[in-house]
Amino acid sequence: MKRSTTTSLSTLLLAVLASTAPAVEPAQNDVAAWITDIDGHYIRDDNGNITEVDLTSSWVNDADLEKLTFAPHLRRIDLSYTWVTDIGLEHLKPLENIEELRLHYTENITDGGIAHIKHWKKLKHLDVRGTKATSRVFEHVAQIETLEFLDVGFSRVTDDGFEHLADLVKLTSLGFGGNKMSGTALPLLRLLPSLKHLDVGGQQRTDSGLWALALSDFNLESIEALAGLESLNAEASKVTDLGLEQLTSLSRLESLDLSRTSVSGRGVRALSALPNLKRLRLWQCEKVGDEIAVHLPALKKVETLDLAETGVSDEVLDRLGEMPELRQVFLGGTKASAEGVERFRTGHPRIRITWWEKPPEPERFNNVAP
Repeated sequence: MKRSTTTSLSTLLLAVLASTAPAVEPAQNDVAAWITDIDGHYIRDDNGNITEVDLTSSWVNDADLEKLTFAPHLRRIDLSYTWVTDIGLEHLKPLENIEELRLHYTENITDGGIAHIKHWKKLKHLDVRGTKATSRVFEHVAQIETLEFLDVGFSRVTDDGFEHLADLVKLTSLGFGGNKMSGTALPLLRLLPSLKHLDVGGQQRTDSGLWALALSDFNLESIEALAGLESLNAEASKVTDLGLEQLTSLSRLESLDLSRTSVSGRGVRALSALPNLKRLRLWQCEKVGDEIAVHLPALKKVETLDLAETGVSDEVLDRLGEMPELRQVFLGGTKASAEGVERFRTGHPRIRITWWEKPPEPERFNNVAP
């Protein structure tokens, strides 16, 4: 009788332990095996539930995505650079715990695909850069009140529809560069006072020519009004030295990209008025030359400086050493010499310098009659 009681207690204890131990649905293990088979990656939480899936550049197809519904604890999905279409996104509708969806250059996605997920109540991060999304996408994302990050750059967005973004009171990061836009939508950025990060840079090469936002000195005031801005990408815009004066009111700005603009070395003087600037990119600014040298020490908090493929030479090296917080500088493709760069490295070991030799100018042949 005593042995029977002991056996019963042991059985009961095992049953209790089994009921309280974290259990993972067998289906999730099947999902994990499938992800591995197609060279994807996944992350589980402490309970063994799949919470993140990365299928970037994999051969995943629309039908495959139905498998992800067997991982109901998913919070992050990355489908960048895949052939997934709107049909595939429809399979994801039941996954209402998603906080981040990346569709970076998933070129077959359109507004219709985003419509399938507009009911997600926890989505914070949506990347549709390089897709076929148009301005109608704003009508869909306006219903996702939790959204904090939105990138529609290099898509088919125009100046239309930006008024819908006013409903996204939590939006802190917005990107829409590389689209065919006249800039008439820029004043609507005032409806987004919480913006901290703005990406309006870049040019998209299409069959009908280069697409880009027409950002210039004349409409930069719309960005100047974003007092809380911490990073700004204005690459390949039409901003000049005159426009830089308008940016001096952005006292919280930490990162500024002016690559491939008409800004000159003299214009950089205005940026010394930005008390928190830490990263400055002037890559391929053809008008930047050695005249920038005298203004560099005034950039007191800049930690990273990109002068690659500009017109600077060894003359700037000494002044770089006078920048108190500088830790990294890019000088590749400039007139700086290998000897000068080596001397700088020896004298300033705290600063990491990236340099490569400027390629020689292409030879020009005159047509000479035989």
